[in-house]
Amino acid sequence: MGKGISKFNKLVFFLNVLAALFMLLACISHFISWGVFSFLTFPSLFLPYLVVANAFFLVYWALKGKRQILLPILILLFGYFTQDSFFKILDANDELEEGDIKILTFNVHGFNGLRWTKNPVSEKKIISFIKE
Repeated sequence: MGKGISKFNKLVFFLNVLAALFMLLACISHFISWGVFSFLTFPSLFLPYLVVANAFFLVYWALKGKRQILLPILILLFGYFTQDSFFKILDANDELEEGDIKILTFNVHGFNGLRWTKNPVSEKKIISFIKE
């Protein structure tokens, strides 16, 4: 951290180091079989927030003109290169390969358990749509 850095900036850098460590853990968690230490995969749930936090630190250190900018740059680059294959949004024209996971989300309002519609066949229409 060196000379010329204020106590506030030391605190900001400490927070930056914590965010970088959690992001590093989140990025490598799907490459490692943690076994007994499975709780260490927990930071991966917060990966989007960790990216935003590290982007904030990047902007902060850029505006300050400090060399501490290297930490968020390196961790964001590491995250970019390790996470691009982990999460992918497909085009309608993309072919799915064997072993790919397909996820369908559909807000069904509890299959009309909350009586949001008076149409008694809506449950059957929803199930029919999902089967298609």
